[in-house]
Amino acid sequence: GKYIAILDCDDMWLPTKLEEQIPLLERDNGIGLVYSDSFRFNEKGKEKRNFEVNKPQRGNIFSELLLGNFIDTQTVVIRREVFDSMDHWFDGRLTMSGDYDAYLRISYSWKVDYVDKPLARYRVHRNSKSWRDGRKLLSVELDLVIENLKQNISGFEDKFSEGIRALERWRDVQLSLIDWENGDRKEARKRLNVYLHD
Repeated sequence: GKYIAILDCDDMWLPTKLEEQIPLLERDNGIGLVYSDSFRFNEKGKEKRNFEVNKPQRGNIFSELLLGNFIDTQTVVIRREVFDSMDHWFDGRLTMSGDYDAYLRISYSWKVDYVDKPLARYRVHRNSKSWRDGRKLLSVELDLVIENLKQNISGFEDKFSEGIRALERWRDVQLSLIDWENGDRKEARKRLNVYLHD
């Protein structure tokens, strides 16, 4: 297909999703990915809009995305040409952050646009893999994301040292939470202490 959209088995698109996103891609060939706001909901029926207060970025968003992933996968529509221009679509080693890794590589070379309304619903539940294994997987995978960016972007370490620091901090927060849950509060504090003096 000309465009590719992703929907995980336990999430939902709202009826006008494609109708509202495709025209943004049709208007500008430099846009590689369009995403939107979404609703997060749980098994109790509680629902919250993802970008209710803070609005996300559009255009050349690589630097902002490097500081933290704000793109929900069930909201994206990606130009097929984008994937065809990449060495690989998704890194098979990444379970939790494969989409984030791909969106970073896309946003480095392509503009990104955004529809400012919820066009999908994202289910949050305690039995999901991301809930059960998320911290442990993420703590390992963020190093692989950094490594991929170093390999794909010339001079990445010099140009984006702040972004690397943000990813490392995100990784270390996950590791410190694992330490805390395992009863090793001293190690948890030690991991985070370095960031208190930045």
